[in-house]
Amino acid sequence: MKKFLKYCESIGPFFAAEGIQIIVVTFFTLMYGFIASIFIGIHMGLNGESGTENFSEALAKYASLPDALNYVLSVVAVLICGIVFYFWYRKFKLGSKKIEMKKVITRKNLLLFFLLGLGGQCFMSGLMSIAQPFFVSVFTNYSKTIGTLLSGNIIVVIIFTVFIAPITEELIFRGMILQKANKEIPFIGANILQAALFGIYHWNIIQGIYVFFLALLLGYIYKKFQTLLAPILLHMFFNASAFIIMFFPNNTIIAILTSVVGGLFVVFPILVINKKMIRPLNTMEAANIEMKENDIEI
Repeated sequence: MKKFLKYCESIGPFFAAEGIQIIVVTFFTLMYGFIASIFIGIHMGLNGESGTENFSEALAKYASLPDALNYVLSVVAVLICGIVFYFWYRKFKLGSKKIEMKKVITRKNLLLFFLLGLGGQCFMSGLMSIAQPFFVSVFTNYSKTIGTLLSGNIIVVIIFTVFIAPITEELIFRGMILQKANKEIPFIGANILQAALFGIYHWNIIQGIYVFFLALLLGYIYKKFQTLLAPILLHMFFNASAFIIMFFPNNTIIAILTSVVGGLFVVFPILVINKKMIRPLNTMEAANIEMKENDIEI
C-alpha cells in the first residue's frame, strides 16, 4: 500500500500544474469581469441609463476576455506555474549531485540538440501531413488549437513557445514527474508515465500523440546527461523548428521527404548521444565550481 501511495505521489505534480494554471486563469478572469462591471456601471450612471437588463447585456458584451488578452493570460498562467515548479524542483533536488555545465553546453552538444530538435519536428510534421487527408475532422480540431496558439502577438508567441513553455514543461514532467516516478519504478516505466501525462496535458489527440514520443525522447536525454538543462535545450530547438516547418510547401512529396530527412536527423544524434555518459560531480567538485562560477544550475 505504501508503495502504491508513493507511485501515486509521482503523479501529483501533473495535477498541481493543472490546478495552478486553472486558479490563475480563473482569478484574473474574475478580476477582469469585476473591473469591467465597475466601468459599465459608471458609464451607465453618467449616461442616465438604468435597469438590470441593460446592465446584464452590457456586461455580457464587454466583460468577456478579448482573444489577445486571453492569450496573454494563458502565457502568464504557464509562467507562474513555471516559477512555482522551479522552487519546488530546487527543493526536490536539494543535496543531489550536480553536473558540470561545461560538459553539457558544448558546440557539439548544441549541434546535436539542434539536429535532434529540427529532425524530430520535421519527422512528426511530415507524418502528420501524410495522415491529415485520412483524419480530416481530427486535424480540423488540431488546426484550430494551433491557430489559437499562434494568434497572439508574434513576439509573445515566440517567447512563450520557445522559452516559457519548454522550461515550465521540463520542470513539471522531466524535472518532477519522471524523477519522482523513477524512485519507485524502473526508468522505462517512469519515462512512459511522464510521456503519457505530457500527452494528456496538451488536451488534443494529435498533439497528445506526437508529444508523447517527444516526451520519451526528452526523458531519454535527461537520463543521458543527468541535468534538466539538456531536455530544456532540446525542447527549445524542437519548438523553434516549428516556425521553420511553417514555410515548407504543403504537398505529399514534400511531406514524405521532410519525414525521411527528419528521421535521419533524429537517428544520427541519438547514435552519438547514446555513447555519452556524463558523470555527476562529487560534493567537493560541485562546491569548488560553485565558488568559482557562483552560478545557479538547473
